[in-house]
Amino acid sequence: MTESRLLTTIEQPQRQGCRRVINLLGPALPPPTIGHQVELADGRKLGYAEFGDPTGTPVFFFHGMPGSRLFRHPDDSIPTELGVRLIVVDRPGIGLSDLKPKRKLIDWPDDVIGLADALQLDRFAVAGVSAGGPHTMACAYKIPHRLSGVALVSAAAPHRAPGVTEGMNPRIKSSFQTAGCGCLPWWSLLPAMIIYARTGRHQPEKIWQRMIDASPPVDQTLLREPAVKAVFLESLQETYR
Repeated sequence: MTESRLLTTIEQPQRQGCRRVINLLGPALPPPTIGHQVELADGRKLGYAEFGDPTGTPVFFFHGMPGSRLFRHPDDSIPTELGVRLIVVDRPGIGLSDLKPKRKLIDWPDDVIGLADALQLDRFAVAGVSAGGPHTMACAYKIPHRLSGVALVSAAAPHRAPGVTEGMNPRIKSSFQTAGCGCLPWWSLLPAMIIYARTGRHQPEKIWQRMIDASPPVDQTLLREPAVKAVFLESLQETYR
């Protein structure tokens, strides 16, 4: 196996095993304007984007779902002022990152190490929001010797944890329980997933509106701010590139 290496250009990944699904999502999106890729030791490409101070403290940020490397606070001056080099990473199969067939959660730290090595970063912090939370904890478990800090923001919890669904929006609760029960074959969820992905790719405002409808009033106010909405829509489209 070879070492991870930086790529000088953004090359669109070929999603092994998903070409038929991708074709169902409609016309291709325009080429991305923000993003970089590294080639990992196994030949896969991993996409990421950087914000903030390029010489600052490195922090790898793991987005939720839906989400992508473009998900961050809408004010890009904040990480710069804090002296943070914010590196937001596309997980496998999302955005500019190739799919990794049969991947497990515990595989994610290996990809993070590959990216860090390509960027020549010995130590770095990791942070994750929502579905990015478990990926953050996987790093804390598997590669603590490389981490300078760990942060979780509204992280997803194990679906069987006591009280995990208390206060949860009924629609989200139903989806959470269905996804976590393991009682349905994966292919039975495929039609709904394709419809959702196609909507997110070409009509992201519909997903944004669903997010508002499922949120409490205080979050609705935030989501309606133009800058927040713009980042959400931009990130959402990249989820299904």
